[in-house]
Amino acid sequence: DLPRHSVRLAASEVCPNQAFRFKNHIYGLQFHLEVTQGMVNTWKDAYKGELKEDGAAIPSFVPDPRVASISWEFFSRFLQLPRSFQ
Repeated sequence: DLPRHSVRLAASEVCPNQAFRFKNHIYGLQFHLEVTQGMVNTWKDAYKGELKEDGAAIPSFVPDPRVASISWEFFSRFLQLPRSFQ
């Protein structure tokens, strides 16, 4: 569940609360914005034993080509936030 008075920013069928904002300065993310195809392939290889045990599966994944620029913009702005509160 989301904290009271928060705003949902991203959702999916599997995870209805993937991103949210609480008040004006607190953000929560339940996903890897910086993910690449290489990272997904590494995770699939590294955790294949665990995935078989609990029946979970990492689907085939091809990141949107815009992900790199979106994540760069997001993290750049996020790192600038403390200066805006001074």
